[in-house]
Amino acid sequence: MNSAFWRFYKDNTIINFPVSLSFAFFNSAVWGLIIFCSFGIFLGLFFFKNFKNNEYYLYYNLGFTKRKLVQKIFLVNLALSVPFFLLLLK
Repeated sequence: MNSAFWRFYKDNTIINFPVSLSFAFFNSAVWGLIIFCSFGIFLGLFFFKNFKNNEYYLYYNLGFTKRKLVQKIFLVNLALSVPFFLLLLK
């Protein structure tokens, strides 16, 4: 993955992480991880579409479609969350 994807990931995670952290704080850590892997991604995409919609052309020109970006974000978030799930289950 190149630096353009990581920039998109950072822009998405700026919204996703605080929302997930608040769910983890007010509910449980498991719910925070579930939100981080699922709903938080779409919340980040919603804010990206509303505030940085023109940047999608940059990613499209670099060969990233919206679908490919969402899939990669989901895989990275899942890879980051699995170790925490395993720690919580012990």
